[in-house]
Amino acid sequence: LKPRMAALWGYQATAGRMLSRQLVGPLGRSLARLRVIPSVRHSLTADSPADPASKECWRPANLPLSRSESKTTTAARPLDLWDATTAEAHVRYNISDHESIWLGIVEHCKPYSEGRVVDLGAGDGTLGALLQAREMVNVDPYPPAPEKCKVKITESDGVDYLRSQPDQSIDLVVASFAVHFMDREQLDKELGRVLKPDGRAIWFSFSGTSPIFGGEAFNQIYFSVGFDRDGGASDSSKPTDVLKIPRQATAQDLRNHIQHRCHSNVRQMSDETISELVSLIPPGLDLLTIHLDVFEFQPSESREGVVQVSSRSRV
Repeated sequence: LKPRMAALWGYQATAGRMLSRQLVGPLGRSLARLRVIPSVRHSLTADSPADPASKECWRPANLPLSRSESKTTTAARPLDLWDATTAEAHVRYNISDHESIWLGIVEHCKPYSEGRVVDLGAGDGTLGALLQAREMVNVDPYPPAPEKCKVKITESDGVDYLRSQPDQSIDLVVASFAVHFMDREQLDKELGRVLKPDGRAIWFSFSGTSPIFGGEAFNQIYFSVGFDRDGGASDSSKPTDVLKIPRQATAQDLRNHIQHRCHSNVRQMSDETISELVSLIPPGLDLLTIHLDVFEFQPSESREGVVQVSSRSRV
């Protein structure tokens, strides 16, 4: 993420924190390196589709296009912008937030949970509560109110938190659906310093290989934009692993996810494209299959950064 003007940083961070709490209370989840003022767009309205079976989630996203902009341009908004007013949609409709998916992430992290674990962009601490590491630190720059959190949340920017830690003091740093918002150069630099010799950094990203419900026409549109940045060290990086996780879902669940633009890719689509996606959802839908790309890193020999772990090197 490109640095913003230093004179604005303090004001933006304070205003962003105030807005995120006043507008969405505990429902907003911010990400590391977030230093912008959210704009008021695409909030839920009274005629939003009801979804009584939906499960809460805490995923921020980049600033979506307004309705007029979506019809006149195909340019994507920068990924470092978060519209706090859309957090309610994430809470109610995000297909990435489901018990099955969280348990898949927990299972993958277990080999490193015997030591000190740091979750960047922890939101209300769902992952930390499930992982039950020997020592768990949940970091978020704009956490929900304490009474809404499942565990204690350390209010801090992720990279700033790592800068405050001693050398070789952390066994695992994890981020779920978040690392593409971060300043990777600074993040990798700090990881090379704070990870223990056998430590890991693990990033989980929604994969463009996800079958979702197996609809080829749907997937061609859904994955056509917004998947150029993930957890890899470079555009050519391949995941260390891919988690394939089925979850129960109805057609209405997926319609809500699309119509309320719960992932950054659909925020870049026009209203016409959104309508086309919705029309391709089968009415009898009862199951989704989500793939998560997993990128694992370990400290480089020089300790100046990290190097990706191949799938054969996993414990």
